[in-house]
Amino acid sequence: MKHNILIMLLLLATVGMAQTHTLSGTVCDGQGTLPYATVMVWQGNDTVNTTYGITNKQGDFVLRGLNKGQYSGLVKFTGMEQLPFEVNLNQDTRLDTLRLTPDTKMLNEVQVTASKVFEDKLDKLKMNVTELKLPPAATYIDALQEIPGSFYNVSENTLTVLNKAVLVLLNGRPIRVSFEQLTNMLQGERAEDIAEVEIMYETPARFRGEWDGPVVNIITKKNLATGFYGSVSGSLQMRKRLGARSSLNLNFRTLKTNTYLYLSQDYNPREYSYRYWQYRENDDTLMRRESNHYNNMNSYYLNAGTGIQMDDNNSLDINFSGSLDFDHDNINECILDRETAIHSTDTARDDSRSYWGDIYYKHNFDDPTTLHHGGCQLEP
Repeated sequence: MKHNILIMLLLLATVGMAQTHTLSGTVCDGQGTLPYATVMVWQGNDTVNTTYGITNKQGDFVLRGLNKGQYSGLVKFTGMEQLPFEVNLNQDTRLDTLRLTPDTKMLNEVQVTASKVFEDKLDKLKMNVTELKLPPAATYIDALQEIPGSFYNVSENTLTVLNKAVLVLLNGRPIRVSFEQLTNMLQGERAEDIAEVEIMYETPARFRGEWDGPVVNIITKKNLATGFYGSVSGSLQMRKRLGARSSLNLNFRTLKTNTYLYLSQDYNPREYSYRYWQYRENDDTLMRRESNHYNNMNSYYLNAGTGIQMDDNNSLDINFSGSLDFDHDNINECILDRETAIHSTDTARDDSRSYWGDIYYKHNFDDPTTLHHGGCQLEP
């Protein structure tokens, strides 16, 4: 009986430890509740594990699966001042109404309302870019950062929606390039040339099996710029020794093809040491082994390919990527007995490794969202 009670207590403790809580609330502005506002919370300085949510048509949000503890939060919506908040979560909690005020500096005395910016279209959300009132120099990337639940990491060149990687389409067609190339392409285009942006938080049927996550479709007023363009970047890093990082990003686009090349180089010199001690039984030092390394790591990464759009349903994408690493290590090793060197060696070790990645081929024979039956087209 005692054993059974003990097991029950352990189970209850385990359940209590694993219990999570829910945070909910309502977001509004001066005119009423505010749909499609982004709400995010995180614990301490751990912004990597931020939990994101979006308010519904009534301005309500619910964040589930939160552990017990103190949280920092932020509410944001385009054209509004960001609203920070704090909450101590030890049970399911509903916050008081979170009220946003217009960002007068950003809007230049033009007020943006949720009904103008966003519009529901069945299984997708349409964002009217012209109603965002972005600065004249704003780019495609600036517009994408206004998607509810989105986060763009400038240092890592990643765009996420509700903490998930996103597939970017251009006029309904996937842009099959690395995100560095995608960023370079979209940063060179003006946001005012976007007609609208469609946000699909659930993966559309035609991409299931290939992609699992949100999909964003940029619909342009005109075709993306054709011709040759690119960028070159470089930086120096000083730790104990001077390192360098550089990249070359080139694109050549026509109305039906996109050919790209991305090359990066990273030179990382390091110095590090290992020391080992051996003792006699009376703790007297018997021997010390020292190993000093002077390491030079040079890495190269290449990604190149071409995409050919034959028609609306047929395309061919060929992608080639690979990396090459050169690792040169000078090793100075010394064995000492009571500070007296009894053995010393100098060696060099070269480690050259190469990885040549995939050639990616895909051909869309049909649009699986359209079903054919008896000479008629039926939309599912």
